[in-house]
Formats: sequence, structure tokens, C-alpha cells
Amino acid sequence: MGTTATVFCVGTADTKLEELRFLSESVRSFLTTISNSSSSRVEVVIVDVSAGQKETKSLSDFKFVTRNELLLCYSESVGENPIVLPDDRGKAVGVMSKALQHFIKKAQADGVVAGAIGPGGTGGTSLLSTPFRSLPLGVPKLIVSTIASGQTEPYVKTSDLVLLPSIVDICGINNVSRVVLSNAGAAFAGMVIGRLERFQESCNEDYVVGGVMPCDSSRFYVIIEKKIPFVLSVGPLDMVTFGPKHAVPTNFQKRKIHIHNAQISALRTTVDENKKFAGFIADKLNKSATKICVCLPQKGVSALDAPGKPFHDPEATGTLLNELQTLIQINEDRQLEVCPYHINDPEFANALVDSFMEICSKNPTKRS
Repeated sequence: MGTTATVFCVGTADTKLEELRFLSESVRSFLTTISNSSSSRVEVVIVDVSAGQKETKSLSDFKFVTRNELLLCYSESVGENPIVLPDDRGKAVGVMSKALQHFIKKAQADGVVAGAIGPGGTGGTSLLSTPFRSLPLGVPKLIVSTIASGQTEPYVKTSDLVLLPSIVDICGINNVSRVVLSNAGAAFAGMVIGRLERFQESCNEDYVVGGVMPCDSSRFYVIIEKKIPFVLSVGPLDMVTFGPKHAVPTNFQKRKIHIHNAQISALRTTVDENKKFAGFIADKLNKSATKICVCLPQKGVSALDAPGKPFHDPEATGTLLNELQTLIQINEDRQLEVCPYHINDPEFANALVDSFMEICSKNPTKRS
């Protein structure tokens, strides 16, 4: 992938430092083993969410986020003075859970989180579960928990959070906990690398340029094979989508890039690429044997492709539209209409609907 992702190993260092270290080492070891045959690189970061008053120790062989760092970050976000943990443990757990959730959401927005794992008893599971659930669906999230075999709905809710039974109390490393935590590390590492590899594969699936939105040679195949009448357009072929700007391939970095948000960057397509897009589309549509209509918006194919907008390039967009008009073989069933509108104009939406209604009127559904 060219970048290093991060997984968080989260726990209470004041009560479970030994277990936290063992689990972190297991995750790191399995990640290293699995990723030796992969281009994915993952860093394990320990996050301390201790809710007690006892001072905690950090681990020198891991990047370590202290609870004070969590609380300071959380305090700044809510505009308060530095938060001090209350003496009441239940209230302290609630404060640390909110601080962790803020930390994870911020890290996720920065595009660095590849997963989160942690050990927990009843209190630890309660502390970790809500912040872990804030991670998007598909991002690995696992808690080795003493309550995994009980009533888990309050912790999991409608999420893909995995609770792994600890079998024994999480209190030191013994013959049982060693196996359980090691297996948890292996399972979690597999989830993380598997997801990163799938993401990397999807980055290679954009058929012409190499963005992250999946497209391959099978695009349009099913609807054409099934002979389903359809209306289509071309937006937004002015752009190719990538992840964060730093993830855009080096050979594209000098091209015109629009930062949509921290997670998404868009690359303006060139005249040559638009010729290729048109060739791909026309080749598919010329094989159709049903009623279709291609509607082309003359004044732009996306919100960014308009006068005064970052991707306004009449030459590139004009090449796309002209090539399609040249290459698509028009006949009674295969029609093409150039509309004097922008793709986001209401009039263009009306034109699409009108074309669809016309196709439907010429292709009445057969009734038995």
C-alpha cells in the first residue's frame, strides 16, 4: 500500500499491563508473519485507558498512548480544563470510555486505523465496547472478554464487534490465558491483513487509471446479457477516486488533485484517459441487443466539472462526449442524446426520466 496502518491494542495498564503486553506482542508477531508476503505494513500502538488512581507504566518497546494524553485530547475537544478522573471507578470508566471514543474517531478521521483489540473483564468490556463500535463496519474490532459467553447484546448491539471468551479471568498469563490471548492475536492479525489486502486489490481494480472504486472488464456485462432496457450517462468520469492524498500514487502527485475530505482525494482525468473511457463504454454498449439510450450532459459530468470549479476542463470532457458520439453505433434500439445541460441540472434528470419512459413504452412488459 506504500503507507503504514495502525492497530490499537487497548487496555487498563494499571491492572492488566502484563496481559496487555502479551496481547500486543502476539498481534505484532502475527502481523509480521502474515505481512512478510504482503505489501501491507501495520504498527501496533498500545493505548492505556486505566480508570484507577494508580500511576501507570509505559512499555518502551511499543508506541504508547498514555491515559493523560487521552484525557488532554478529550478535554480540548469539549473545551474544558484538563479533566481529572473521579475517585468513583464507575464514573471514571465512563470518562475514559468517552475519551477513548474521541481518540479513536479522530484517528479514524485521519485515516490511520486498521483495527482495535483489547482484553477486558466486565468493566474493561464496558469501557472498550462503545469506542470500538464507533469504528466503521468492516474495520476489525475484538475484545477478549470474561463476559463473552453471557448476555452480550448491550456490548455488541448492531455492530460487527467480536467478543472472544477469555475462558479464565484476565488476571496474569497462565497456561489457559496464554493460548486464548495468542489465538486472539492471530485471529485479529488475520482480520487486519485480510482487510488491507482486499483494499489494496480494490485499489488496482479501477479499470483504466487505478483508483479505489472497483471497475473491471465485467462492467455492464450483466445488464447487457440479461437484455434489460436501460438509460445511462457518464458521470463523473472527470475524476478518479483515491484515498488520502498521501496514498495517491507518486506518478499522479503532480496532476490536478482535489481533496474531498481526509479520506478521499480525486484526480482530474486527462484527454487520453477520457478517450479510453469512451472506448470501453462504446465497446460494451455496441454488443447490446436491447433498447438503450445514452444521455450525455453537454455542460459537465460532475459538481467539480463546471465553470469556476476545480475540474472544469472543456477539452477533456468534450473529448469524452465526442468520442462516445463517434464510437457508439446508433440504431433503432441503441439511441444517443446530447443534452444542453449539466449533469446536476434538474432538466437533465427530467431528460433521463423521459428517455426511460420512452424506452418502457416501446418495450411493454409481457404478461402471462
